Amino acid sequence: MVRAPLMLSAWKKIRKNIFRLESLPKYNVPEDLVLFKKWKKGKLNVNFDFKDWFKNLEKIKKKGIKIQRVRILPLPLSNYTKYEIDVWKHSIKYGEKIYFIKSKNYQKIKKSLHFKPKDFWAFDDKIVVIFYYNKKGNFIKEELISKDKINNYKSLKRKLLQNSIPMKHFLKLKI
Repeated sequence: MVRAPLMLSAWKKIRKNIFRLESLPKYNVPEDLVLFKKWKKGKLNVNFDFKDWFKNLEKIKKKGIKIQRVRILPLPLSNYTKYEIDVWKHSIKYGEKIYFIKSKNYQKIKKSLHFKPKDFWAFDDKIVVIFYYNKKGNFIKEELISKDKINNYKSLKRKLLQNSIPMKHFLKLKI
């Protein structure tokens, strides 16, 4: 299991919104890999296997907290991304808003902002926790971003949401 006490602490303090950026083609987080392998075998029961996540989403929604996620799309879609999409089809029922952006568009945004963002969670646009992964997608550590750098991530979040497409529109595309 990923040890991320900074993220968990920030999660408990949420009042308005949560944002997640996922940029890697695949994440090699042990508990997620087990579920991915079940999916590949056609044995994943999303409602059961993700029930704790869905309960969290329900609690957040009842509090009026908005949760958004932007996924950088590696094209062609990998099996891992297809697995994530299958799970997110259920997450959106619980209030999570999922968006997609092509990798080339993400690269243009990064270049325009003049910094190299990592995967991150943002909470109420006041707390940003970066997740570091190695080249294979294994979680290494988390880091709390200093307040003087938070505006960079707020700008990135804004541009990502402006340039991405909602999941319901994405699912209609022939990719």
